[in-house]
Amino acid sequence: MVNQLQLTVLLILIVLQTTFANSFLQETEAESTTFSDEIELADRVNASGGSFIKLTGEESLSCTILDVPEDGDYDFRIFYFNGSKEQSFFYAINTNE
Repeated sequence: MVNQLQLTVLLILIVLQTTFANSFLQETEAESTTFSDEIELADRVNASGGSFIKLTGEESLSCTILDVPEDGDYDFRIFYFNGSKEQSFFYAINTNE
């Protein structure tokens, strides 16, 4: 748990297939994901989508990636801004299977 540490999330999820024959790219902004009630959404003109999400502890974000063209190995990249503070970050994939 991150105690009293504010994480400003400018989250972009990027999924790329590792082979170049069939490229697949999906970008998802944090403010367009499903997030827990405790999360604060704030407007900011310099944020990529015009707003950002503030995380302070046990909140969560989730999204579903649709239309993946085929089974295979993919790179999954997560970008976020946290003010250069050290903290933990947890993610899970295929938790509904």
